Amino acid sequence: MVHIQVRIFYLTPSRQLDVQDVEEIIDAGQKCLNLGNPKEALEYFEMAQKMDPENVEMQVRKGNVLGRLGRYEQAVSCYDRALERSPDNILASVNRGLALHFLKRYDEAVSQYREALAIKPDSALILYSMASSLVMQGRADRGLEILQRAVRLDYTYGIKAKHDMDFEKMWQKRRFQKIVRR
Repeated sequence: MVHIQVRIFYLTPSRQLDVQDVEEIIDAGQKCLNLGNPKEALEYFEMAQKMDPENVEMQVRKGNVLGRLGRYEQAVSCYDRALERSPDNILASVNRGLALHFLKRYDEAVSQYREALAIKPDSALILYSMASSLVMQGRADRGLEILQRAVRLDYTYGIKAKHDMDFEKMWQKRRFQKIVRR
């Protein structure tokens, strides 16, 4: 059996905290998340948020944890705050799109992916995510067009699409099969 020791931070009102302390708390939250403890990670990110509410990295990581916990509305709010301070933050942009997709707000998700593509135009991940939202939105032809671009950049997205329930209605279509074939 392996024992893992996690450092716990105890903060008192009398202790002066600086940015380095905030970074340590963010790192501790990320370690909790990496160990499969998203609820504990969220506690650390909330503690860091109280200390430095403007911290973009904390907002993105907190959004990621909230998304993992299925709290997508709150995740979108975190990504919004991060993007207000850092409009070109690609991680916040993409993950905001994903959270909107999971909320079934496909129009907004597609719009968010367009913004992300303006930052990183050749991202297979962003293209794949956009294709998924377009298909779920009922715009299958456009979705398959975008999926084809993603697969051209990274063939593994074709493999993924064959098993992704968002593309289930496309699985039997000849065009889809041609795109995902390698």
